[in-house]
Amino acid sequence: RPCAPASTPKGKQTTYAAVAISPSSLNTGISWAAASLARAQQLAIQYCAEQGNNKDCKVVTWAGDACVAIAVSHGTGHSDGSWGFSAKSKLSAAKAQAISFCSNGKKYKGCIIQQSACSDDRP
Repeated sequence: RPCAPASTPKGKQTTYAAVAISPSSLNTGISWAAASLARAQQLAIQYCAEQGNNKDCKVVTWAGDACVAIAVSHGTGHSDGSWGFSAKSKLSAAKAQAISFCSNGKKYKGCIIQQSACSDDRP
């Protein structure tokens, strides 16, 4: 689910982060510190596509003045296809929820955070 700011302090510009995934390869892309939602989504898809020339990358979540995370389940050298994502005001909460969604009530094991960032992170 997207996470938008409840309010932005006066004079502060909202920054955006987004996460994209290729359902066929489970490669991901993440963006942060984007000045617009459209730019954040474009960059996430671009970074995802660059991970093995993926053509099916799609944005799964975004955040304005908040944090995003994506978790993927990797078994013994391969992925079982499980993944989860989240957008929350705190990075630790986004990571925890992404792991929980990926694990699907512990049905899938080995979920790890593949990428995470807050919208105001700087590289």
